Amino acid sequence: MDDEIQKIEVSASKTTHFTKRDVLSQIARTYDQLGFLGPVIAKAKIFMQQLWLLKLTRNKILPSELSQQWDAFIDTLQYLEAISVPRCVLLTSVKSIIVQVFADASSNVYGAVVYIQTVSKTGETRSQLLCSNSRVALLKRMTIPRLELAACRLLVKLTNKVLAALRESVDSVKLWTDSSIALS
Repeated sequence: MDDEIQKIEVSASKTTHFTKRDVLSQIARTYDQLGFLGPVIAKAKIFMQQLWLLKLTRNKILPSELSQQWDAFIDTLQYLEAISVPRCVLLTSVKSIIVQVFADASSNVYGAVVYIQTVSKTGETRSQLLCSNSRVALLKRMTIPRLELAACRLLVKLTNKVLAALRESVDSVKLWTDSSIALS
C-alpha cells in the first residue's frame, strides 16, 4: 500500500544574540496544524513564559544563560525534519473504525491526542496518530486536578472536531484519561 507521507519542515533562525522578539518569531514559524510538534512547541512556549516573568522588553537581548538555552533549543529543531508521518490512516475495505482519544496533564502542559484504529475485512488492524492538541498552563499556577479537567475538556473539543471532519462512519469512540478526579 502506497501511503502518503507528511514531512516535518522547520525553519529556524540562527543569530548570536536572541531577543524576546526572536523567540516569539520562532514560535510563530513553528506552527503545526495537526499537532505533531505539540511537545516541541510547548517547550518553546514554556521558555517564553520565563521571559514574561523576567519582564523583558521585546528588543532586549536575553541574559546569557537564557540565550544559551534558546540556542540549544534552536539547534535541536533540525532533528524534526527527520520525522515523517504517514497520512493514510484507513485500511482498504474497512470493516470497523474506532476513534481512540487520550488526555493527560502535567504541571506545565496539558493535551489530548487522537488515534484512528481501523480493522479491515481480512482482519488486519492499523492504529495511526491522527492529530493532537496541547496547551501550556497559565503562569498563575493551577492544581494538577484542574489541569487534568482542562485536558479532558480539550479531549472533548478535539474529538468533536475529528468526528465532524471524518467522512466515514465511526463504529466506536473511546475517550481515555488516567485522572480519577476528572472521571468522577
